[in-house]
Amino acid sequence: MNSQFGDWLNAQLEERGWSQSELARRCNVTSVAISLVVNGERNPGPELCRAIAAALGLPEEKVFRLAGLLSQLPVDDETLVFQDVYEMMKNLTPAERREVLEYVTWRYQQRKKAATAAEE
Repeated sequence: MNSQFGDWLNAQLEERGWSQSELARRCNVTSVAISLVVNGERNPGPELCRAIAAALGLPEEKVFRLAGLLSQLPVDDETLVFQDVYEMMKNLTPAERREVLEYVTWRYQQRKKAATAAEE
């Protein structure tokens, strides 16, 4: 059984302030089904993974990989950082995303100016 998936899922619930019952309601499954997965007593199947992904607002592929239904891709630390930023950005409002983009653009321009000055 996949207790790592259960640990991850439990952390997702804690992060959102959800109970197992709340996730079960959002997935349209029983609380027992969620409890078995969280406790590592049952592996989630494809349909439950799809429902969990939809409920948590995450890409299905991510949930499938974490559940062991798809092989893990080799990733480096930089890739993980970009994935985390992407997940966080999805949860911001459009105005907040624009604000973040404006900061990143400003920071990038500052870096370019510094590099150009160093070359001179």
